[in-house]
Amino acid sequence: MDELREAQANYIRAKLQAFLACNPEAQVRSGEPDPSVIRPWGEEAIEIPLHGEDEELFEALNAVRLPPRFTAIWHEDTVELEVIYTVLEKESSLLERRFEFRYRGGSYLCQFGPSSPRLRAIARSVRPTGTPSRSDYRNLLPFYRFEHTLEVHPDSDFVSNGMPASFWIGGITSYDDEFIRDLVRSLNFHMSYFDRYTPSILIHEEPDASLRVDDLHPPRTGYFPDTLSASDVDQHLLILWESARQGDPFLRFIHYYQILEYAGFYHVKDKVRREIERAIAAPDAVSRPDRVAQQILDAMSTERRNDEAKINEMIEECVDPQEMWDIMNGSLDVFSQEIELDGGFVLPALVSDSTNFGDFAQNWNKQFSSALHRVRNALVHARESRQSTTIAPTTANYTRLSPWLLPLSQTAARVMLYSKL
Repeated sequence: MDELREAQANYIRAKLQAFLACNPEAQVRSGEPDPSVIRPWGEEAIEIPLHGEDEELFEALNAVRLPPRFTAIWHEDTVELEVIYTVLEKESSLLERRFEFRYRGGSYLCQFGPSSPRLRAIARSVRPTGTPSRSDYRNLLPFYRFEHTLEVHPDSDFVSNGMPASFWIGGITSYDDEFIRDLVRSLNFHMSYFDRYTPSILIHEEPDASLRVDDLHPPRTGYFPDTLSASDVDQHLLILWESARQGDPFLRFIHYYQILEYAGFYHVKDKVRREIERAIAAPDAVSRPDRVAQQILDAMSTERRNDEAKINEMIEECVDPQEMWDIMNGSLDVFSQEIELDGGFVLPALVSDSTNFGDFAQNWNKQFSSALHRVRNALVHARESRQSTTIAPTTANYTRLSPWLLPLSQTAARVMLYSKL
């Protein structure tokens, strides 16, 4: 039976040669009772079962590109992008929207309208695999419901009043993933400028699977104290810490960095106060007012340093190099590489493959602190004069930046515990 199923799958592969050549993410898998296309759009959560007699489905698949970046299909013969939307009421005002979009010297006809027979054929056969889908199954489930309701209950209100609808973009001469991405982003912005409730075209950023995503502390093994003596940590810092433990990596990075900024401000103020109190409390302070005044001026000069210098000093005082080495030593493959992020920002290597603890202990604070400041500026300041490159909010960048959250969170925790001591 296995040989028979594989022979059937090979027959289907031959019939879908054009589709498989145009959609390298997808595969044909043998199965029971029929083979199926797996990973259409590169999506693990969707399958398209294939019945040998469904020629409409084969024709539809062989004529389209299913781009992983979009909830859409690209028609190879008509060179149109059909964005998969939903089942609309036939009286919806969106179906009247038709406009010319001029972009980078080109003119593109954009409109909502009936979905193509190809999309409907694909949607009629699609099946969720049960795996949660980040793309909401490419919006196909309402189409699937419509097609099967049409077959079983053609007089139902859902079928009578509804219509499978897509958003069409014509005028693109050939499929160029990067160009269409840029066009769609611009189109989304301009449509929302005139209609705040306009549907937006989804853009799916695929993570780089070669990069590690683990940004959490590895569990400590073999030890947990019988008694915990809590420090009276500033409530604002605790709120920032809670926020930094969830959300996307960009927001988490900024919240951890805000802990450093806030603690650094008060760390320096406390240090200045202690030095002034020490100068005033000296037994000979009254006899040597000039020296006391100079000591006070020297102490206050620390307050005039920029925030980054204050943070650097605080990290050096509060963070144990051995703890940081234990964290980073397990990920030297990440921290020993220069990483270029979408947006042009380059994150320099923090260590080399041959770095040992002695070298690390001498240099880590300067390099690590500098990297933190630069990443924070790229996230917050974008293209101000002080920052010529950016870190774009893409899923790939989330993945690239995630490993840095581990040492940053450890730094923030040490600062919260020890910066007031």
